[in-house]
Amino acid sequence: MSDARLRAWWWHRQGLDGSLRGKPATGKLSRSLGEEGKKKGLSTTLPLALGRMQVRGDVRRVPVNGRLDQQRYLYTLWRPNPRARYTGSTADALTELARRFFAWIGPATLGELQWFTGLGVKASKEAIAPLGLVPCEPGSDRLLLPDDVESFRSFQAPTKAQYALVSGLDSISATRRDVRTLLDADDVERRVQLEKKVGNLGSLSDLPNHAILDRGRLVGLWEYDVDSRSIVHATFGPKDEALDTAVKETEAYVRDQLGDARSFSLDSPKSRAPKIEALAPDEVKRPFERRRPSASASPGCLIEAPTAAAVRQPGRSPQLSSCSLAASHECKLRACKH
Repeated sequence: MSDARLRAWWWHRQGLDGSLRGKPATGKLSRSLGEEGKKKGLSTTLPLALGRMQVRGDVRRVPVNGRLDQQRYLYTLWRPNPRARYTGSTADALTELARRFFAWIGPATLGELQWFTGLGVKASKEAIAPLGLVPCEPGSDRLLLPDDVESFRSFQAPTKAQYALVSGLDSISATRRDVRTLLDADDVERRVQLEKKVGNLGSLSDLPNHAILDRGRLVGLWEYDVDSRSIVHATFGPKDEALDTAVKETEAYVRDQLGDARSFSLDSPKSRAPKIEALAPDEVKRPFERRRPSASASPGCLIEAPTAAAVRQPGRSPQLSSCSLAASHECKLRACKH
């Protein structure tokens, strides 16, 4: 099984190919935990109560302004309670979680399931036992649900490029936390700007920026520059018209509908400035540039490349994936059937 085919399958299953407020309200019912509580991150007893109510399915939290890239929430009653009629055991729930995980991102390994669920080896094996998972090919540790085997084995990766600019938290990466699996061999040692240093792209668990994908392969990185209201991006090879179109479409979406594209809740235009500098082509570098690309890097090609990595010839229309780790099963498992 080729790496390109496996990446393209993950790409297909994510639908990227187009087939797819506190104290005043509680009064004396909550009490202050004082300075000691603040040291632990809990100023009152309210978060403890809300946590228990969430576990019971009585309440759910929603973004205060509708944005998912910030950590400001309101709580609302959850009606009907999703747990009211549930009669299964904890083991049943873990098996269902495992089933959904392999439906979202299979073929996946037991180790990837362990990270996603926080379960140990024994508990993970017990969770998948009723599922009858099948190796994607003889001897592979990557497993599939039985219903997905035929679709996976008959799947053919597209021959034409299909670009998509996606979030750094897109489920094609975040569910497994292994950037190397999305890279061609020539790009594994590519050097990129991290939070406080420069590192190898293939050694990372999480994407350092938002991603540019081509049929599941990571071919570039991007960030949104609020000051210029534009996307700054860099690719691992020559650019082309199809990629430019994908960038412009996503740029217009972020500018006109989102206003910004954060990597996480604490991300800000100021904190991401070094990353933008590292991605910006030479001709638009700002005065506080920290490091210029080496002679081996093509224009705008991140920080430096060990070799000139080849990129497939393109041609497609893109989308910004809205699927994330918290997306529903229906969103994750976009029609696998052609």
